[in-house]
Amino acid sequence: MAQFVHDPQLHQADIVYVLDSPELAPQLFAFATRLEPLYRVPFRVAALKSNVGFSGATNAGASLARGRLLLLLNPDVFPDRPGWLKTLADFYDATPRVGALGPSSCSRTRLCSMPVSVFI
Repeated sequence: MAQFVHDPQLHQADIVYVLDSPELAPQLFAFATRLEPLYRVPFRVAALKSNVGFSGATNAGASLARGRLLLLLNPDVFPDRPGWLKTLADFYDATPRVGALGPSSCSRTRLCSMPVSVFI
């Protein structure tokens, strides 16, 4: 959440953190209640009842989507500057018949694109 605090687009997005390790749910919910007041970035947590892996967690997050676009982020990838979400959404909107897109350069220490899903 600290990586999202300076990006105004993320304050307007629907951020969902999908947890597919049910044994960690109590700790995550306790921790999550302290993050929103600290960072002022709204988000939701969805804890699955069993470990379903990346694809299952992704499908669960997508089923909760409230926006018209879906962005999937891995938990070890972080934005390197504000405005990246708007850049991706603007490019998507300006590109006819695009099915999916992602940033052109990715690394584990910079933005690539958590299982956090961002719905805009």
